[in-house]
Amino acid sequence: LHKAGNVEVVDGNLVIGTSGHGIDFSATANAGTAASSMTSELLDDYEEGTFTPTLQCSTTNPSYGGGAAGVYTKIGRQVTCSGYIDTNPLNSNGSGNLYIDGFPYGAANLTGNNVPSHASITTYGQNWGGDGYQICASMDESNARMNLKQSQNNGGQSHWTWTESGWSQGDAIYFTVTYQAS
Repeated sequence: LHKAGNVEVVDGNLVIGTSGHGIDFSATANAGTAASSMTSELLDDYEEGTFTPTLQCSTTNPSYGGGAAGVYTKIGRQVTCSGYIDTNPLNSNGSGNLYIDGFPYGAANLTGNNVPSHASITTYGQNWGGDGYQICASMDESNARMNLKQSQNNGGQSHWTWTESGWSQGDAIYFTVTYQAS
């Protein structure tokens, strides 16, 4: 069907009937700079939902009874998740590197190791590192989880461990992360 003009849906939704199809923006031919490589101009996915994040460790997972909740929006391959985990009551400590698990989508393997992502993390009650240290994160391409790390004042990073975090009764972590889905 080829017609000039706009398409107007007076009442109802525009439904794409077959998976893998969507809104095609290829007429714009925006290839970006010479350093970039465009792979698609098809908007073929949009989704909103909820998930339950969990605090986990690489050796022994903690046991806690506090609340946890997350929401996400997926547009194409870009996923933005926000949520919190409250460890009140903290029933048993964990050990090893800290992670937040349970994200709705695994991350794309863009670099051969931890996936670049943008995360904002706020903690209530935990300790870490020393002067100049901040909590940062990266998505793990082999799991639907976020690696919690410490950025150090010398520019390096290391995993944030349960012992270093000083987690105790009633502590909480809040986060927002944006990453590319696999």
